[in-house]
Amino acid sequence: LGTVAILATVAAVLWLPQILVDRTAAAVPPAMRAQIGRDALDSLTLSATAERICADPEGRQAMATLRGRVLGDGWRVSVVAGVPGLETAHLPGRLMILGQELVERLDSAEALAGWMLAEVLAAEAHDPLLDTLHYAGIRATFALMTTGALPEGALTGYAPRHFRQPSPMPSADAVGARLDALGQSPAAYAMSLPPRAHDLAEALADRPSIGSRDAPRLLSDGEWLTLQEICAN
Repeated sequence: LGTVAILATVAAVLWLPQILVDRTAAAVPPAMRAQIGRDALDSLTLSATAERICADPEGRQAMATLRGRVLGDGWRVSVVAGVPGLETAHLPGRLMILGQELVERLDSAEALAGWMLAEVLAAEAHDPLLDTLHYAGIRATFALMTTGALPEGALTGYAPRHFRQPSPMPSADAVGARLDALGQSPAAYAMSLPPRAHDLAEALADRPSIGSRDAPRLLSDGEWLTLQEICAN
């Protein structure tokens, strides 16, 4: 009996936190998800380190144009500087994060569109609020469940830590289908992929594509250069 009780206690310790996180995440409405995502991103500006949200007005306008053409109105996109290795990430509330280094090294808006669509696929595959609540902890999660808000400071440090974790690469068929829907060839995206995504680049090259290299450009040359300067100020 004693062994059974011990095992039951261990099971409760291991499983109850996960159940609380799962049920809380399922109950959080879209508006609160968006607030949690904003709070996590805003916490970057509260630190004394180099991370910052890029905010050049003309660059933001160019980013808004690209976002609208690639993702529609359902997502918000921010470019973040000062996080080494950050390519793309996402936060609760359909908030996408792009790294300054990625934006500045790519050759075209069409290449960036592929990265953005890949991040959407990652968000659709795994609820980002689950990771956020695991970081915040059980007490903070219980507070969210009972009061409708996370305690102040619960997400401090979460964003830079989360941003340093690379997002999973999508399947060629999945991201290729999203690019097909835009009428865009996957060539620019495939050529921009890092060595760790060699298999994906090859699969995209081998996959029949509906999109065309001659499709209308997502941004003009001037708009693209302006977007790349979003972190200048």
